[in-house]
Amino acid sequence: MKLIYLFKWRNSGGENCPAVYDTDGGDLVIQGYNLAGDETDQLRNRADDESGVRIPYELAEQIADMVNARRA
Repeated sequence: MKLIYLFKWRNSGGENCPAVYDTDGGDLVIQGYNLAGDETDQLRNRADDESGVRIPYELAEQIADMVNARRA
């Protein structure tokens, strides 16, 4: 899978995460903050090859805006 960088969270200062990537397979990849072990344990029906990341609501809004713009 090839990752194609799209954008970072406006408040990241241009460094580190969170960030959003497109893929050559038609999915999005989110680079975010790792969950602590006890937080990961709270994910429902998590398979061994799955994980969770934490992102700010504002980044989710940026993602929604991008998706809506692409659909227009």
